[in-house]
Amino acid sequence: LFNGGTIDANSIESVYAVTGSATYTKALPKTTAAVVDPCSTVTGCAYLTANPPTPGTCYGIQAINAPTTLNPNTYCNTTFNGSGTVTFNPGFYYFSGGFNVNGSVSLAGTGVTLYNAGGTFNFGNGTETLVAPTTGNDANVVIFQPSSDTNSLTFNGTAAAVLTGLVYAPASQVILDGTSTTLTDVVAKDITINASGTMTFPSSSSSSTSGLSE
Repeated sequence: LFNGGTIDANSIESVYAVTGSATYTKALPKTTAAVVDPCSTVTGCAYLTANPPTPGTCYGIQAINAPTTLNPNTYCNTTFNGSGTVTFNPGFYYFSGGFNVNGSVSLAGTGVTLYNAGGTFNFGNGTETLVAPTTGNDANVVIFQPSSDTNSLTFNGTAAAVLTGLVYAPASQVILDGTSTTLTDVVAKDITINASGTMTFPSSSSSSTSGLSE
């Protein structure tokens, strides 16, 4: 569903009708057969699907104030407040109850996987620059949301997100209300682009949804 916005992709293929209107900078939507979920071909995605992680004890602070640096842990019903950057050290982050990014907090991390066991990932007005690990059990996955979690991933406000690695949310909606989002690979049930948002897929990337694939 496109409510305005811009799609910058080399090809756009839809199993179902693409509704709404948008600006297409490179290619127009066309009909295609249903795509195969690529999870089994991505090391980290296949591993996390076959081996769902067990949560540890919740980190003691739910309201995290920026700027700060976090270490891999279990985080429950988390909010990020203040201004500045929350930096994720390399590793695996388990979120129970999702998270909410308030104000202009930015998120940054290289070699990280954010696992959302339940709840909404709600990104705020800051920037998000997150890069997946290249080795290990969660290699090449930057965000993983199991099929049991149908909550949305939402990019809001003036947020400019660059997520390198697979964003896997097969039962969920990815919503772009913000300025721009660059995704390397995404698997989602639906993608919705509102207002003046721009979603960019680099030429070497791909996306898959129930109704849209690049």
